[in-house]
Amino acid sequence: MNNIPTLSIVIPAYNEEKRIEKTIDTLLDKAHELKIKEILIVDDGSVDKTSKIVLAKVHKTIDIKLIQLGMNQGKGKALREGVIHATGEYIGCFDADLSAAIDSIPHAITMLENDADLVIGTRVTPQGTDLRKTQPLRRRYAGKLFSLLQKIIVGVPYNDTQCPFKIFTKNAAQTIFPNLVIRRWSIDVELLALAEKNNFKITELPIVWQHVDDSKVNLGPKILINVISELLKIRHNINKL
Repeated sequence: MNNIPTLSIVIPAYNEEKRIEKTIDTLLDKAHELKIKEILIVDDGSVDKTSKIVLAKVHKTIDIKLIQLGMNQGKGKALREGVIHATGEYIGCFDADLSAAIDSIPHAITMLENDADLVIGTRVTPQGTDLRKTQPLRRRYAGKLFSLLQKIIVGVPYNDTQCPFKIFTKNAAQTIFPNLVIRRWSIDVELLALAEKNNFKITELPIVWQHVDDSKVNLGPKILINVISELLKIRHNINKL
């Protein structure tokens, strides 16, 4: 990599006043090393001080952008808006807690420079250890059920579609994100399905990951129905292309 900042970081945030400042500081501390050009925080209709904290983090050399959605619309919508406004040669998507280690970014960029279009993190180590075992039991079972459902309904051939570590080339991002319609958690499946439909090269990268408490994922019967509906919608839309 040269010394020119080329990476945009997109982070969706909903009521993240307790940790968004630490997340931004972590990215700023690593900005030179990781060639970060800009940090885009998409406030997904927060009712706390998330936006105020982001606006206070003005930086002299790294552009910190705040994109505000008027109401809570979901991770999918927030990611779409952030990526569409990103200007970097490479565009990375991470969760607000940075549970996926950003230290793996240079490895991902190397993969992109060697013909990959999209690098997705996986929480399964090369030795076969699944780092998701640190999650609460209920969350783990929900993840396994989601993985099974998406493979049956959509058929994306990856075991960890929901890993919060994804980095795109600008071309891949500009092709994929404007065409996404899912607004909530199944966006990860939709973007991978669309990437495959466009014959983009997807490379998996084992990453360091740490479960962070205070999850905003509500696991219940209504969520299951919504997930199935979203997956069916993804399959329908992809089959039309």
